[in-house]
Amino acid sequence: MKTASKQKTKASAEKLYTLLAGIAEGLEKLYECLRLQQAALMKWDFPSFSATISQQKRLARKNLEREKERIALVSEITGKQAAEKLSLRQLAESLGGEWPERFEKLASRIKTASGKVSSMKDQNESIINNSRKLVNDQLKLLLELARLNRNLYEGSGKKSEKANMYKVLDQKV
Repeated sequence: MKTASKQKTKASAEKLYTLLAGIAEGLEKLYECLRLQQAALMKWDFPSFSATISQQKRLARKNLEREKERIALVSEITGKQAAEKLSLRQLAESLGGEWPERFEKLASRIKTASGKVSSMKDQNESIINNSRKLVNDQLKLLLELARLNRNLYEGSGKKSEKANMYKVLDQKV
């Protein structure tokens, strides 16, 4: 009976390892996606930016599904309700054997990848906010210049009778 339970535990541990490796790979792909997103932001390439956003959502959704599977698998292995709070180190130690070392390497990979993703996400949000501020400032400047320069001249050089801000903006555009 104990051998069957050990075999089941070993199979579950292998499945968990594969699942965690998938999470690490997903985070690494998400980082690459965010790098492409940053490049699109810097070039002001809206189609590429939109494509990276949809790819980012897809990759994040896959990783969230893997995380739900991980929680279910950990609760199956440990039989505890607090599977979300159980650290990978504690789980690996309870499994014994080669698992602590294998899971430690994988945990390091996940931690590194998630740190890169978080940093890149913060950078991209900063670039988006700065770009938004730049565009808003440019629009305010254009409106202010239009207010200052309400005098429009016709093709003949005469001052226009009905000069208004909208004509100034149309002329500028």
